[in-house]
Amino acid sequence: MINLKKSSNRNMRKFIFIFPFMITAYFAVYPVHAENPIKTVSFSTRQLTEFEGYYHADNDPNLYLQIMVKNNKLVLKQLWDDREITFEQKSALYFYNDQQSFPLTFTKDANGEITQLLAFERDTWIKDKNYKPVVKKEIKLSAGQMQPFAGKYKLSRNGDDAFLQFTVKGNSIEVKELWSERVFTIVPESELVFFAKDGNYPVQFSKDKDGNITQALIFNKDVWVKEKE
Repeated sequence: MINLKKSSNRNMRKFIFIFPFMITAYFAVYPVHAENPIKTVSFSTRQLTEFEGYYHADNDPNLYLQIMVKNNKLVLKQLWDDREITFEQKSALYFYNDQQSFPLTFTKDANGEITQLLAFERDTWIKDKNYKPVVKKEIKLSAGQMQPFAGKYKLSRNGDDAFLQFTVKGNSIEVKELWSERVFTIVPESELVFFAKDGNYPVQFSKDKDGNITQALIFNKDVWVKEKE
């Protein structure tokens, strides 16, 4: 998956988690097949609402998902790409998606309130009662302001390189993962900060002292350095 001539499956797995596609990517990288179906337990919508709310990743307070109830089912929504995954309740605090063999376990505190969830039996998400989604607004930049963002950007990690291609399309930028061919679109909310309309995908650019674009900070943690032409 990485744009290198020599690349092992282990290296491919490292880069699939560069973006917070933990849930989406997990299915392709670590497929799990349950030998015996888990029996579904019937609970009322009222009982399910206690799980509703926003949860941030334990290792990234800027990364959120939403838990909600639809048609008497628990639904997990990934706020970075708006993907929804439906779960069946198997016990009081345990849910399961049979199609993807995806377990979801909730935790309560001493007062009986939901405090966190565990996805895939390894990724912890903390419930945040105070979180309110921010509505971002697109601004208009001139062609001269947009064009400097175009180019190839590199992320180096553990001796391997991954590349993104940024292509300006009017007032938006198409970002292409060169290892997977996946493309997503971002638009400006300020002169150097962009976001994806169909998901919470923040991208912040930086300039050098001469005004040249030098790098892109994605998800507030991954620094992609612009390649010199």
